[in-house]
Amino acid sequence: MSLTISQLAARGSSTVQAIRFYEREGLLCSPARNSSGYRIYESDALTRLVFIHRAQNLGFSLKEIRDLIGLQTDQDADCTAIRHAAEEKLSVVEEKVADLLRMKEALQVLIGACTGQRPIAQCEILECLSTEGTGQ
Repeated sequence: MSLTISQLAARGSSTVQAIRFYEREGLLCSPARNSSGYRIYESDALTRLVFIHRAQNLGFSLKEIRDLIGLQTDQDADCTAIRHAAEEKLSVVEEKVADLLRMKEALQVLIGACTGQRPIAQCEILECLSTEGTGQ
């Protein structure tokens, strides 16, 4: 199956600009061109594009995706390195979730302290945000 760049973008839920960017970044191989100069992609480009998008949706950076692709194409590699990368990403996600929960709790405290009935100069939320050493 051969695809033009616009067909690849449509099939891979991407944009032409993103595909060109991924090529410049070395995440997608530069395709052959037909006699008219159009880029012609094979089906493996679509597979790689889906891989890139799914990895991004899981929070992997482009550098991390490049590393995963390197491991994927290394015939001597095994799943250990991939598992380790996924475990590291999970750890980062868990830290972010914990941070978000702390932020949620702090915001709930701020909102609970605000009556919403005072003039802006006496706003409890603004006062708390402006006060040093509140620990929030």
